[in-house]
Amino acid sequence: MSNSAKLTLAYLEHAPAAAAKVLHEIGINDAAAFLETVPARLAAPVVNNMIPAAGARCLERLAAPQSAAILRNLAYHDGASLLRLVRVELRESMLTELPTSIAKRLHRSLQYSINSVGAWIDPDVPLLSPEHTVEDALRYLRDTRTASHIFLESTSNGRFLGAISVHELLRSERLAPLAQLPIEEIAPISNRAALATVAFLPAWDDYLMLPVVGRRRNVLGGLSRIAVRRGVHEQHVGTHAIPNSVLANLGSALLFTCGALLRLFVQSGSLLSDHRRPTYGR
Repeated sequence: MSNSAKLTLAYLEHAPAAAAKVLHEIGINDAAAFLETVPARLAAPVVNNMIPAAGARCLERLAAPQSAAILRNLAYHDGASLLRLVRVELRESMLTELPTSIAKRLHRSLQYSINSVGAWIDPDVPLLSPEHTVEDALRYLRDTRTASHIFLESTSNGRFLGAISVHELLRSERLAPLAQLPIEEIAPISNRAALATVAFLPAWDDYLMLPVVGRRRNVLGGLSRIAVRRGVHEQHVGTHAIPNSVLANLGSALLFTCGALLRLFVQSGSLLSDHRRPTYGR
């Protein structure tokens, strides 16, 4: 029997965690195609039990009404955490399908200043729990961009636990739980931290991407050095654009005023000369 054949509606309802594991095994595209056919009330617990970034990738591949319906069937915190991992350009279509009050609340929670770390988060990071296996981690890494580490979060409260290097994964038994591997302690970055304050952290010497957490210390994504450089550059450009535009406006106003005064002076001189001109023949 194929993996997808195992996913009956009764199985989804009574064993969402096990069903989520099957979806990981069949791959993101096939998982999304299957979830498109499942009632949202049954799909939501399964998606919530998936590796968060993988669940977000599934939502991105679903039609917006189905993605929105799944989000509605999740607890608000779970829905917000999952939506935050969805690529920015795809969020709006999902929010449009939600009731206005829910959409506004979620949208507000996702807003960041361009100067903050949160504005530059990459949601597509290798994020798993200690209960996942080395095989789960390696399978997920195949579908992600280059990474030096995977990040771990607690199953019970979603708090960040630490990181495991790809080197450790490759030298470990495939069925070993990640909890048995050496977990590196690394200080996560707050999503509300100023971007400029993290540009020169020592951790950049060892990590291609640093974990970013919210107020509850739940992982929201990662921050790459490339994103930091791009963000600092855009801040620099934006900071200098305002004074330049002000100077340009002042210059234009000055030229306009000088031109007006010159025309007034010329007209006044013309009137004066007409007044003083002899009136022969009058």
